Amino acid sequence: QQRSNRMTANSPGEQSTSVSASCFRDDLRVGLGIWFITNVIILGGGAFGWKFVTPRGEFADSPIAAFAKWDGGWYRSIVESGYDYSPGKTSNVAFFPAYPLAARAFSRVTGCSTFLSLFLVAQIFLAAGFVIFHAYLRRRFSNLDPAFAVMALLVFALFPPTFFFRMSYSEGLFFLLVAATLLAVETRSPLLLLAFAVGLATATRPVGVALLPVVIRETWRRSATWPIFIGRCLVLLPLSLWGLTAYIAYLSNAFDAPLAFVDAQEGWNSHPEATRTQKWLGLLKLVPFRECYTPGASHWFPTDIAPEIFSIGASGINALVFIFGLILIAIGARRRWLNWTEFIIAAGLLGIPYVTRGYESQFLSFARFTAVALPIYLPLALLVWRLPRLAQLGYLLVCAWTIILLTALFTAGYHLV
Repeated sequence: QQRSNRMTANSPGEQSTSVSASCFRDDLRVGLGIWFITNVIILGGGAFGWKFVTPRGEFADSPIAAFAKWDGGWYRSIVESGYDYSPGKTSNVAFFPAYPLAARAFSRVTGCSTFLSLFLVAQIFLAAGFVIFHAYLRRRFSNLDPAFAVMALLVFALFPPTFFFRMSYSEGLFFLLVAATLLAVETRSPLLLLAFAVGLATATRPVGVALLPVVIRETWRRSATWPIFIGRCLVLLPLSLWGLTAYIAYLSNAFDAPLAFVDAQEGWNSHPEATRTQKWLGLLKLVPFRECYTPGASHWFPTDIAPEIFSIGASGINALVFIFGLILIAIGARRRWLNWTEFIIAAGLLGIPYVTRGYESQFLSFARFTAVALPIYLPLALLVWRLPRLAQLGYLLVCAWTIILLTALFTAGYHLV
């Protein structure tokens, strides 16, 4: 009887369950731990900037309000008043609904103010993203020392443009969904679950469609024949676009303008009179890059006198961050540090903004767009991992100082977009 009990206790099923539970606890401990520690540092810098840095523009009443500068104001208008649309002008339909609607629901359930709801919801999504991303890193690089997953998470957490993930922005939710997509592929989760996550990403940011090829590729890999593949695609592809489809249907019904979110972007256009031919020729000739460093061009800041010398809001700095992301993708592909899923996601999340907004916006906000291309942190972390211990520490400290500085400037009202 005792021998039987021992055999039962050591059965493979129970061992697997025990290991899974232990791994989940590790993901929670490391993910939430790094999220909390870096949050204290970064948000502390933001509170310092709000309190002590000479403000530019309208002064925020509290640090929570300061965390919702710039785009946060648009999200606030959606939570409080819903969507509005004025053809040919900037309007809040340019901002997709998943994040502000979640904040509105949170506000109604808890009674929190709009600013606090936007902030807390962003933090909840971000914390969950840290846990899921660590789970992915642990599985993806199981052949390396477990400390690598911690290092990679720190490299992501302290990458300077990711300070936006801590603000009242949609980046936290989108990060969570990209990480969930990667983990779903790595663990061979059900295709319906993968498609649903991708569909929610398309309700969060328009660039969420960059995840659609992952669904197609994964469906192909798991289909034995062409008929099975086609049949599954007929179900999974519409599900993968449910967020975007629902938003288009809403805009069509509310404003008789199904693509109002595209038209609303024209208000931020640096080339409002450009034809489609001029745009494509400009992209091929790398006009957006050149204009970032041309005195007098839109969004150009003379770095010898402007306070924006420290700002990733300057188009030239945005362009440099974007180029850095492309270099990381190239290194990852060259050294085979990125698998096909990671390469597809990274290339899509950088390529789509360049094609759709690079010429129009002259790289405005491209540091943010680069920061959400989650696979770029894998080759970056592997490069940092190969440095001597002291150099690793130096890199992380420089990143920490920079992200604190940027957060302080952001909450003080500097134009970091």
